[in-house]
Amino acid sequence: MRIRVGLYLLASAIVILIGQVGRELLPPDDLREAEIAREMYEGGDYIVPRFAGLPFVEKPSAFPAVLAMAYGIVGKPSAAAAHLTAAIFALASIGAVFFLGWRILGVEGGSLAAAILAFSRRFCLTAHKVLLDNALTAAIAFTVLFTWIALEATDARKKNFGYAAAGFSLGVSFLFKGFVGPAIFGSGFILYLVMSRRFDEFRQIFRPLPIIAFVVPALSWVVPFLLQAPSTLIREFFIIQHLGRFAFRNISHKEPVYFYLLHIWPEFGSGSILLPSAIWMAWKTRKEWENRSGIFFLCLCVGPLALLSASISKIEVYFLPVHPALAMLVAWTIVKGWSLRIRGVEAFTQVIAAIAILLAAGMVGMTGILGGAGIPVIIATTVFILSAAGCLLSIRRNELHWISACIAALIALAISLWFSGPIAEAEIASRSIHRPMMEAFSRVGNRDIVLYLPGDGIRGAASFYRNRTAQEIRSPTTLVARLIENQNKTVALVAWIAKDAPPPGLYKAAQAVGINLRIEEAVDFHKEYVLIISAKPQGQFRPKGEKGDTGTTS
Repeated sequence: MRIRVGLYLLASAIVILIGQVGRELLPPDDLREAEIAREMYEGGDYIVPRFAGLPFVEKPSAFPAVLAMAYGIVGKPSAAAAHLTAAIFALASIGAVFFLGWRILGVEGGSLAAAILAFSRRFCLTAHKVLLDNALTAAIAFTVLFTWIALEATDARKKNFGYAAAGFSLGVSFLFKGFVGPAIFGSGFILYLVMSRRFDEFRQIFRPLPIIAFVVPALSWVVPFLLQAPSTLIREFFIIQHLGRFAFRNISHKEPVYFYLLHIWPEFGSGSILLPSAIWMAWKTRKEWENRSGIFFLCLCVGPLALLSASISKIEVYFLPVHPALAMLVAWTIVKGWSLRIRGVEAFTQVIAAIAILLAAGMVGMTGILGGAGIPVIIATTVFILSAAGCLLSIRRNELHWISACIAALIALAISLWFSGPIAEAEIASRSIHRPMMEAFSRVGNRDIVLYLPGDGIRGAASFYRNRTAQEIRSPTTLVARLIENQNKTVALVAWIAKDAPPPGLYKAAQAVGINLRIEEAVDFHKEYVLIISAKPQGQFRPKGEKGDTGTTS
């Protein structure tokens, strides 16, 4: 058993850590979060986050603050520090699930639950991005762990301390994403207390110590934010970014109410095969005290599913904090199947084994095709042969524990090849904006950059890659005035669909004050262009094509 436990935990860590060092920051999420933290690190304001020089209060400041502290540890802002910080949060989530599973299912069941979470498609993808959802998921996972400890406790003092620890974790979740964390966990936990009729727990939850434990971390940011931020930013955070995203139809990521029902299955990955059986088993045994953990995890999935489905704004990563509960639910089902030899568990396990073998074989083959037959391919092929052989031998002997362990090795191999080597290089190259941005910088030289109508990727890249804030200016009139005031020292980067003319609003603002805009360069950014624009009073630019001028006069 120790070998299997070690294999599960090693596989879980490998798929999270593989490919993190040296991984490029990709638009829009990586560059946005890394740059917000860089501006926090350089400016020293850990209360009001800034992005492209402007206040950015969609979320509290905890996640960029942690990234900024990571920059301080390594001595400078870096992509590696940002990626490793996100990976550490993902490992923390896995650790919380492991210890929770250990308490409920034993050490092997806990390690299995950790592996199921690590192999979750959305969890693994997000762990390789610089996203605050990694931190939110870790805080929620620890909240679930401490809540279960409190529910199990018969001693009043231990129960009080358990709920206090859960309250503190929930307060930390607020620091990462505002009211979203408490709402996600609360919707599931309240549903569980109602379903299990454990109404006495409400009196334990609302005792002074758990309330104080929740309020202290939350107020550690809210109070200074209320004291420091103007009323417009306070309204932005509390009204627009919470109530607005939940209820208003003009918010981005608008999707139908059944969005998450459709996306759970591909997003959760291989564990989705057992999810219907897990739901059925948890519901069937909901009144059995010895199986109370099944309905607990089911409620922690269903409650947030209903809450998030009711929201207008939906995106796959919003459901990520529910994945620890999903992983525990599936692991609970597998362990029950092992012990009770439930009919159908063997068949399900064999189906997952076949999928894992095919998936790993495909990744090994693709790596060989894209990168040639080098040492990494030889090592990957060897691991594949040994794992697949072990899997087939365990199927023949009907050893479900070892079949699952070999499946973990195969899935870990496939994921590792996806996030490293030629497959990762091809995927990153298709999304990277590093090369065109560096091309733009070579033309800009040492001049200051201002931004007009940028996307998050350009916002982040224009500042992070230079370690120098590129100010966003939203008013075309103000932008033109800034360019003419510093005509030899400042240029504008403007994302636009045409390479030979600026956006109409900017052109009209320049004409209104007698200014010529010159497009010095149009850098190809995949499906659009980034224009490098400078300005001078009319008459100072020669007409296009005249000797001595290489730019475009508008």
